[in-house]
Amino acid sequence: MAKTVTAREIYTAIEQSLRGRPDFGLRKAVADGILEPQNPFEPDAARRPQRWFVLTCVAAAATVGCFLYFNFWQ
Repeated sequence: MAKTVTAREIYTAIEQSLRGRPDFGLRKAVADGILEPQNPFEPDAARRPQRWFVLTCVAAAATVGCFLYFNFWQ
């Protein structure tokens, strides 16, 4: 007779499988999109953010700063 497998057991098995593979996941995809490519010869080296991301953050901060300044302190 075949053993009945519940949805919870399947979910737990999939979750454990994905936790064992750090190369998958949303966090890894976001980090790869924002940070410079990883150096294969120095895998533990810090990765700097890409230029477009830094420029976008600076532009967004300047826009919010101008909005707040001209709407609340002028």
